[in-house]
Amino acid sequence: CTDLTGTITVTAPAPAAGITYSIDGVTYTNTTGVFTGVAPGTYNVTYNDGTCISAAAQVTINPPPTAPGPPTANATSPATCTDLTGTITVTAPAPAAGITYSIDGVTYTNTTGVFTGIAPGTYNVTYNDGTCISAATQVTINPAPAAPAAPTANATSPATCTDLTGSITVTVPAPAAGITYSIDGITYTNTTGVFTGIAPGTYNVTYNDGTCISAA
Repeated sequence: CTDLTGTITVTAPAPAAGITYSIDGVTYTNTTGVFTGVAPGTYNVTYNDGTCISAAAQVTINPPPTAPGPPTANATSPATCTDLTGTITVTAPAPAAGITYSIDGVTYTNTTGVFTGIAPGTYNVTYNDGTCISAATQVTINPAPAAPAAPTANATSPATCTDLTGSITVTVPAPAAGITYSIDGITYTNTTGVFTGIAPGTYNVTYNDGTCISAA
């Protein structure tokens, strides 16, 4: 569909001394019988044998095929603040022989329609059906969600010389479905926000809201 012109080739009579060809009945300068860069249309092909102009053979160069419609595609954005990339999936046309997909309009090596490890941004998804490149479908991979703010927490130190441990209590965010707390940045099994029996020391208190881990 990006080709705008075609070719007319005269197969008989073959080129020979004194023979010239024409596709408009006026100009007889072609000695090869091959006309390139010819716009779509119907032409009367004739030849001049040096004595007379022949009867005409009518040939037609058809218009280029129409570019296919845009694909159907969707994007999966990063699900957590630690995910840096997403996925683009073409759902139609389905993979088939001769079909290749692109998200940059340049590289058509993908044959599955699934693009993984894609940085956040807006992409024009197209496909090549082996003849033409389709119109584009625009999809967007959103940036990863931002990490939530640090929690509010306080510590209760040992009150007497016989106490060996204290406690840490998170006051914000309050316990809720999906929220877990940690004082080591590794273990997120605490759902109450209250840590007891904690040895003296300095702790970085964080929480996981089910999507991201907060600042400390």
